[in-house]
Amino acid sequence: MTECPSANELAELLDGTITADRRTTVERHLDACLACTDLIAELARGITTGVTVRTWQAGRSRAEIIAKWRRVVAQLATSTVAHGALSPDCISIGDDDIVIASAHAVPSPYTAVEQLHGAAPSLAADQFAVCASLAGNPPFHGTTPGALAVVMMTPPEPPDRDPIYAVLARGLAADPASRWPDLATLLAALDDPPRRSARVRWLIAVVLAIAAAGATWWIGFR
Repeated sequence: MTECPSANELAELLDGTITADRRTTVERHLDACLACTDLIAELARGITTGVTVRTWQAGRSRAEIIAKWRRVVAQLATSTVAHGALSPDCISIGDDDIVIASAHAVPSPYTAVEQLHGAAPSLAADQFAVCASLAGNPPFHGTTPGALAVVMMTPPEPPDRDPIYAVLARGLAADPASRWPDLATLLAALDDPPRRSARVRWLIAVVLAIAAAGATWWIGFR
């Protein structure tokens, strides 16, 4: 092969998930490419010293999780090839890098509903997996792929009033067409989450003003 393999392909070689024919091609390339040999050595160090995202984000705040996943999303957004089995278990965080390794496409709470119905991997499905992972805890629960597919048809309940949730909820839409147009757009939304509309802010201000006036009247009356 004349073109260098991607970092993900080298990671697949390291974790043993690469296909047999691709393994042969990549290994032959490594024999003749010093740059790729150095890169795979760096990836190996990252896998050895790093931890999975699932392990890392245990007990972390939403802000910390989003900051770390922002780097993951930025890396994924540069690819036009669907991963297909993203989860916090297949991403390793080293001191300075992030390794996204392929995982077997086993149905999980991070698997998009269309894939549970047999659809092929897609960038929209990757977006679903990213948003499910960003939630910190899986937003959907089911003991079988069929049960997961059913509960995924209903938007999950928001865990709090964090404006980031609205961003994640769109990425978790059951209909792929209703999700963010791409991961780059999702990344921009994470950087600038929606705030309450001016109308909602106005209504809240009116309610607070009425409540304050009522309290003042009651104090004067007494």
